[in-house]
Amino acid sequence: MIPDSDGGGDAPGFHRSLAAAWIGLGVLSLIVFLVAAVPIRADNDCFWQLKAGEYISKNGIPTNDVFSYTASDHEWHNHEWLTQVLMYQVYRIGDGTTLGGWRAVILAKTFVLWGSYAILYLLAGRLSKNWWIALLVAILAVAIGRRMFYPRPPVVSNLMLAAELYLLVAVGEGWLRRWWLALLVPAIALWTNLHGGWLAGGVVLAAWAVCQLWSRFREKLPLQLPFEAQPNTVPLVPLVVLGVLCLVATIANPFTYHLYELPARVMGDRNLVSQIFELQSPNFYYVIDFEFVVIGTIVLGLFSRNFRPRIFELLIWLFFVHQAIQHVRHLFLFSVMMVPLMSRLLANVAETASAQITVARREFVHVPALALALMVGWWVLLNPRETGTLTDPLAANTYPARFLSFYQGEDYIDSSFPTSVCNLIELAEPRGRMFNENSYAGYVIWRLVPEKYQVFTDPRFDIFGGEIWRTERLIAAGVILPDDGNSYDRPYFEVLLDRYDIQWVITRGESPLASRFADGITKTPWALGAHWRDPRSLMPWAGWQIWVRDIPENQTTLENFRISAPFEGAMAGT
Repeated sequence: MIPDSDGGGDAPGFHRSLAAAWIGLGVLSLIVFLVAAVPIRADNDCFWQLKAGEYISKNGIPTNDVFSYTASDHEWHNHEWLTQVLMYQVYRIGDGTTLGGWRAVILAKTFVLWGSYAILYLLAGRLSKNWWIALLVAILAVAIGRRMFYPRPPVVSNLMLAAELYLLVAVGEGWLRRWWLALLVPAIALWTNLHGGWLAGGVVLAAWAVCQLWSRFREKLPLQLPFEAQPNTVPLVPLVVLGVLCLVATIANPFTYHLYELPARVMGDRNLVSQIFELQSPNFYYVIDFEFVVIGTIVLGLFSRNFRPRIFELLIWLFFVHQAIQHVRHLFLFSVMMVPLMSRLLANVAETASAQITVARREFVHVPALALALMVGWWVLLNPRETGTLTDPLAANTYPARFLSFYQGEDYIDSSFPTSVCNLIELAEPRGRMFNENSYAGYVIWRLVPEKYQVFTDPRFDIFGGEIWRTERLIAAGVILPDDGNSYDRPYFEVLLDRYDIQWVITRGESPLASRFADGITKTPWALGAHWRDPRSLMPWAGWQIWVRDIPENQTTLENFRISAPFEGAMAGT
């Protein structure tokens, strides 16, 4: 509970009461559950994450890749292995109940996110001494972070970051004793087995250490900076010991120092980065809430004459706003790290406004924060910039409508994934190696790999780097002319298919590769095994397709597809 102490001349009021705290937490909880407990509709990665958890639970941590034949000789430094195991255990328990496996995973994810934003709400409340401001800040954090509310390991990093942030701020403010910092060492050791977000945790700890050093030695510096010192500082020697122990803790995982190599494997390939959606800059039409927070923070900071930020909160705000502008996936991180600066800044604005009016009317100064919080919450839930509407809470793509679908039993949207394709493959049992694109490989792995098949490639770019991804792009694009300087007697995409001995292909009818097969330009003929017509398209050839190399060895496969296709709503090839 926030103490009812005088804060800058502001008399105690309902906005500081325990009742207000519980009301705010209830509103925040409702929003988090409505936004997070929804069916999976676009995320491909969560499926292979769950399959990895199943594989590790049954076979132990693999040293090399087991899901693809193109990277079977690559070491797999799986930095998320423990979260994957936990995901699978939740799935296994839920799968034996009416809830269902995937809905259990989604619900567990929702509780993890609720824990994250409840911690941030508490932090904002203690910093601002105002539960309405805390509610506004927490809802804005949900609004910005919601685009990464997928049931996969990053949500665990969100919780770990929120807990780390609260701990560091609490020690710096004097709410907790210094010895609580010792918890960071085992927490980071655990974190390195849960998800790669521990690197962000290291950045936060480093920024806090800089603020601690400045607070301790600021009087000796020749230049006096306009920052507010932390009330509580840690002596230099314990601070250094803490840093060393946390650094050692980062190698307390099955892959030790190799986890430091993973970011460079992806970020060092400019072409690869340019093709991964989550590493692109956000579309500001859809993330107007992020834009609102950034511009609002800057404007309020410029016009708040008596507000002095702390180095720690300013450093993490600047670093993570840069990351969020660069990569849409880091909006998730910024939604956590914006909380200290925004909470204290809004509190300063409220206190300044309170000082201008009589004591009897000061409670009304805080009503706009509550009103704005409720408006932002309504905006988030109705999702108007993603084809939702501000007037109908149950219209398609609003979060209440999606939550209702989840409540009624939907775990993921079948039409977004090759569900029927995998069903047919299980019936027809095609022989040999498949070709697939990484955009739907996660679902294929969950359904078929590695018990029956292995994929060509998938989104685990920390294993593949860019090499195999480029080959996949050449095949999927049906590239005819070679890019290796050699001359071939057949189209280059066919050369690559032959090189990997690929016998059947999952693709879309509207893809260049399907057009090449249909045009019959390959030296070895390919036959259409099955086709699912896409009812949303006017093109009769649009939809999922399976093509099979038309050679004697594959005639049984083709016949199986012709027999089984109608059972899965597909048209048999001709």
